[in-house]
Amino acid sequence: MNSINEKTSLLLNPILIGITFILILLAILTITIIDLPLLPISSLVFFLAGVLLCWGYLIYREIDLYTDPRLLCFFFAFFYLVVAPLSRRISYDLFSNDVYSLSYIYVILGVIGLLISTFFWKPISLDEIKKSQVFGLNERIFQIVGISFALLGYVFFFFNYGRIGGLLSALKISKVDRMAQLSSKMGNIPFSVFIITGAVTFLYCIFFGKKNKTFKIRNNFGRFIILAVMILPLCIFWLFEGERSGLMKIFLPLLAVYIYRFPHRQSKKLLFSLVLIFVMFSILGNVRGSIVYSIRKQSLKPLMERISEASISWLIPREFAANYFSLTASVHIDENKRMGETYLKSLLSWLGRSIYPGKKPLSLSHEFGAVIAEKVGRVRRFGVGISPVAEGFINFGAVGPFVVMFLFGLGLNSLARMAKSRDHFLKIIYFIHIPIAFLFFRSSFASVFTFIIFNVLTVTTFFCIYLIFIRGKSTIEKNI
Repeated sequence: MNSINEKTSLLLNPILIGITFILILLAILTITIIDLPLLPISSLVFFLAGVLLCWGYLIYREIDLYTDPRLLCFFFAFFYLVVAPLSRRISYDLFSNDVYSLSYIYVILGVIGLLISTFFWKPISLDEIKKSQVFGLNERIFQIVGISFALLGYVFFFFNYGRIGGLLSALKISKVDRMAQLSSKMGNIPFSVFIITGAVTFLYCIFFGKKNKTFKIRNNFGRFIILAVMILPLCIFWLFEGERSGLMKIFLPLLAVYIYRFPHRQSKKLLFSLVLIFVMFSILGNVRGSIVYSIRKQSLKPLMERISEASISWLIPREFAANYFSLTASVHIDENKRMGETYLKSLLSWLGRSIYPGKKPLSLSHEFGAVIAEKVGRVRRFGVGISPVAEGFINFGAVGPFVVMFLFGLGLNSLARMAKSRDHFLKIIYFIHIPIAFLFFRSSFASVFTFIIFNVLTVTTFFCIYLIFIRGKSTIEKNI
């Protein structure tokens, strides 16, 4: 990777322009010429996989941070959009191969939109990162507020499960039943955002406090112990739940803070470690149900039986197939287009039912799950993530995936540019929102927008409290 300051656009590259032109031509021919037979899904997958690998290499060559959300976007787009059809279909995905191939054409349109957005991406060099590093935080106050936020998060955590009989009682029932009971009761408080904000701000202060311009780990060992205590209870709970997205929401921002502070320590070993972590998460996704079942039965037999079925397909989590199912089902149903309705409803989706103006509508994920459950004769609502390509298609038809992914690419570039800011508030906002690079591919827009609103409100509250204490301290010192 190179530090290039003189470039004004990241990927104005003849190779990428040529690839984009080929993709556009393929999509237009397939959609507009009715007599042209749909290509086999495997051919489309391998073609698009080659395109994304070329695109990813160009981005990797020009971007200097492994945790830059634009680089992460390539990684997750490759799995959630491109190779998802290669994973084993979920049991309810019984649509024809023509539906699968047509759905993949909409994926190609989405990728075209994302590729074109990269023409507007700007590089950020390591020199710019180093110049933007600002030290001088009041460590004591900043860390006290961070610890307080984490503790408040755990209070909300226990209160949340207290609504259904307490945490221990909740763990004795299945995750599906537990989530159904929680969603049916009023008073759901987003506890994790406080814990994550507390942990990220605490680590940020370790690296950028007044005394840490020359960082030495032995001088901060106790603080790292405190950080581990802050996040371990929630991480253990999420491991038990198999909640990989929650774990990513914690570890991606923390890793980003570390790499931002020590960009020169990036290496191929670190990159290999990140890929290894992804593989571990993939395996976790294939065995999490058996782990929970084994714990409940107090026997390793269910887990060992599941492990005996291991195959190479475990490297591609079933989550990708389930996510792609949201697109194939949308194409198969092909109802009247919403014309942006789901995006407009999302603007108020973060409001609780007790303060929502009128009856709060179901999110697209819940609505979609209910429709699918009815069509396949399932009693319970079907739980599945919504692909951004599917939501774009549901709203605007064939043009939707292109527009949605193009706008996402532009938004991601704006987020990445915040890394150059010298403002501590914007830096924390940047780090905490890096998980959007993968959340966008597996969640409805309502979930992503709620994630943004909760984070911005929490971080804003954090800095307001911090500034109040700083000014109060200054006033006391002046009066002494």
